[in-house]
Amino acid sequence: MTGAALDALKQSAFVPGMLNGKPVPVWIDVRVVYFADRSKTTPQVVITERDLPVPDDSKFLDKHGNLKTSTEPVLIHSVDADYVDPYAKHPIVEIARVTLVVGTNGEPKDVRVRQGLGFGTDEKAKAAVEHYHFIPATRHGVPVETRTDVIVPFAKF
Repeated sequence: MTGAALDALKQSAFVPGMLNGKPVPVWIDVRVVYFADRSKTTPQVVITERDLPVPDDSKFLDKHGNLKTSTEPVLIHSVDADYVDPYAKHPIVEIARVTLVVGTNGEPKDVRVRQGLGFGTDEKAKAAVEHYHFIPATRHGVPVETRTDVIVPFAKF
């Protein structure tokens, strides 16, 4: 079966991982599910990372065009939580709520699951969020630590 999994993987195309607009190496886990009827299988990427668009300057300006006195953190790099159920018949998405402190460098700290799903997904949600990156919150133009919540989706296909 290992040879069949490698053959299926070789037929797949991947977009390079990007960080700050530059290609970077990314480790991915790929799950290949075999079906009893021996129908063709498609590899499923289990973990993915992505850069999110940086908001334009208007997000940081008030209605008069002046720099806001305070801003909230902005997510600019996310990692998908590692969970796919290849045996589910209908696609559904369930979410976990995670709370964290965004440091002055944009890195997550003190990551905790606020509302989990159980069955090992809470740990996976926490692990994913620990790899997020943010534009930090500011007060009077200076980066500050702030607590925020994020939603981590878990897709069942």
